[in-house]
Amino acid sequence: MIKRLLSGLIILSVCITAVAADKYYVALIHAPEDIAEIAPHSNNDGFAYESEEFARFQEKNTSDMDATILSTVNAASTANAADKYYGVLIHAPEEIAEIAPYSNNYGFAYKLGEFARFQEHNPQGLGATIMVTDYFTNESGLFDGDIDLLINEINQHKNQGQTLIILMDEPAWVIRLACQRGKKTACDDVAAGFSQTLATMEQAAIQFKANIPGIKIWHNMAYAELFLSGVNMIHNADLYSFDCYGAWQACGYPVYGYHSQEEMGFMVYKEMMRHESENPTGRKMMLIPGAYNAWGFPNKYAILSQLEEYKKLHKADFVAGSAIFYYSGYKDMPEVRDYIQNEYFR
Repeated sequence: MIKRLLSGLIILSVCITAVAADKYYVALIHAPEDIAEIAPHSNNDGFAYESEEFARFQEKNTSDMDATILSTVNAASTANAADKYYGVLIHAPEEIAEIAPYSNNYGFAYKLGEFARFQEHNPQGLGATIMVTDYFTNESGLFDGDIDLLINEINQHKNQGQTLIILMDEPAWVIRLACQRGKKTACDDVAAGFSQTLATMEQAAIQFKANIPGIKIWHNMAYAELFLSGVNMIHNADLYSFDCYGAWQACGYPVYGYHSQEEMGFMVYKEMMRHESENPTGRKMMLIPGAYNAWGFPNKYAILSQLEEYKKLHKADFVAGSAIFYYSGYKDMPEVRDYIQNEYFR
């Protein structure tokens, strides 16, 4: 099969499918102008990737063909681990001391006053990833753009030079769930392609960046939403990702289907690069491997298998770093804890 990696790398092997329309017809080309020549008999263009080449080739891709990105150089480990974000989602401020020896960033779900409380336990000066989805969601199930209190709290309690990231986690999925609970305004936004939610998020990103110098905006999509509504991600984020916790080649749930995490990653990568081609700012992807003994992970071996696949991509140039989900889930599993501490982030 043609195997899509998060890096955009596609490895070619043999696959037999029943219908010709299900096949990839790939032509390796050397110049963007070649796309027009191969379009009548191909559905995929292949090229050797160098920096910004995807954007240049996509400008000529008026037929909306898929792309095979030959990225053996950029998919390799070309970055130093110290240049990456490597952190863990935690649930209590006291856990910062436990993850500090192998992390440079902690993540937590924000409630009013929580950043101040976590920062009191952060003498190590770790960066902070602040998950704001629950804080943003109002009674109607939609996002509320009033973020002044959060901005003030961050500015009052941040450390000098501290890396700060605002994580807008699964916003479309949150709205869809609100619709399923009978929230009409949420259902209207789902029907409108989440236009109100995305506009609110984009405005919030503008406010954060205007009032907190150097802060990064991270947009994460739930895997199911990728296939229910497509890749709807804000244009002014700095970091992009998806999450799916389970088998690398067949992750998901029966009701929403099982998909390759390589496929999901490539969907997000293409959307990120579309935004990057329109306004280059150095956007990158984040990786969110799971590490807990529940849901898609029947045992520790399934957790380690997913971690090993993500580790292959952690140092790639297009990846900003990894955020392990989550500390409380793996700290009592010695093999998983040791792998994260001594292998994944090294």
